[in-house]
Amino acid sequence: MGQQQSSNSSSDATSEPESAELMYVKCSVCGKWMDVKPGHLNYISHSLCKTCYDSEMRKLSQGS
Repeated sequence: MGQQQSSNSSSDATSEPESAELMYVKCSVCGKWMDVKPGHLNYISHSLCKTCYDSEMRKLSQGS
């Protein structure tokens, strides 16, 4: 019993509580919803979807 208490207290001290809050990720160009990930509840983060990323890379390679 003494060992269980000490192992529980040491693991509690080093581990942080997990958050159940989720944040949404959508494409900043076309607005497609892409992902849900841990973060602030109901916040939205932006990135580029594969289609828009490829389009932007083509524009860069063409110099326009």
